[in-house]
Amino acid sequence: MSVSNMISGTFKTPASGDIYICIGFLPDWVRVYSNSSANEEIGYFSVHHTRSLNMEAGITIDDDGAITPDTYQTGIQIYRGGDIITASTTPSTSTCYVRDPDPDKRDAGTGETIDTWTLDNSSNRTGHWNDVCSTTYVGMGSRINIDGLWYSITALTSNGEDTDEVTLGEAAPSGTIYALHGMYDYIAISANKPAPPGFWIDSDSNLLNATSEIAFFEAGCYR
Repeated sequence: MSVSNMISGTFKTPASGDIYICIGFLPDWVRVYSNSSANEEIGYFSVHHTRSLNMEAGITIDDDGAITPDTYQTGIQIYRGGDIITASTTPSTSTCYVRDPDPDKRDAGTGETIDTWTLDNSSNRTGHWNDVCSTTYVGMGSRINIDGLWYSITALTSNGEDTDEVTLGEAAPSGTIYALHGMYDYIAISANKPAPPGFWIDSDSNLLNATSEIAFFEAGCYR
């Protein structure tokens, strides 16, 4: 019987090859949301899909609502883990991601610690912080904690230190920044580490057509 687990996160879609999302357990179900402006897709996988040869890698729903069954190695499947990663990749040329062990990026920029939020325009939900951030890590999809409350960053212009450069999902009053997370919750695993279990998306899947863009996932186990 499966243990009761549930997890979610973001990752960067690769330019080529399969991608392995190592969440630490074998999921009974997975949903993946591709955020490409040109190719929005939703992928759904359940262990029950594996009971059908026609859709054993789940199904994909495109932006027109069309449903495509995914056969073996064309969609989402479980990954049992255990491979030793030699260069931040799986044994082939594929990318293997684990949860970022250091998600707070307030000190990732070139200046002072980012710790102060100023609301500039409540109607536009825009504001700025006190110093430059590193856009390698911070951008659309990042989460920010202001005075104990979490908000999502939906747009970032430049490095966020000037007026109206940061747009949040809702207007946040000026206050203290306690955390500033990266765009991607899951990043490439360190070399010479064994890969934990999770799920993988085949390179043939339409979910990976959005090169270098953010994707979202949810995964869990049935009770």
